[in-house]
Amino acid sequence: MNAAIFLAWIKSIKWNPYDRRRLPNSVCFLDNVNYQHMTAVLSYLRRLGVKVIHNARYNPRSAAIEAAFGEMKKYVKYHIPLWLWNHNPKAALRIAMRSVSSENARAYFRASVSKGHPFDEVVDEAVG
Repeated sequence: MNAAIFLAWIKSIKWNPYDRRRLPNSVCFLDNVNYQHMTAVLSYLRRLGVKVIHNARYNPRSAAIEAAFGEMKKYVKYHIPLWLWNHNPKAALRIAMRSVSSENARAYFRASVSKGHPFDEVVDEAVG
């Protein structure tokens, strides 16, 4: 993906314009990739009345998946034979994914959401 492709993709979407109260009917949630901050992208969306929200900056300490990936990498390094990795990497990854216990997955997910965050209730409901 690059800036030109992203802008063309954004322009291909049928965005809903403002409603009668001048409130946006469309919301575009963007990552923090540099081309998603381009003036051309942001001005195009705002001109259509699309509410633009950028995600928080990436931080591996708050990304639950990073801890799970670390556990999987360690498993691959010490338990997956090189011939399996070279011959069938999908099978090797499936095996490595099983090395992340449900308890650890819950802990990683809980650690990624700070207490008092609006998603706190969802986390409690999702992971028990």
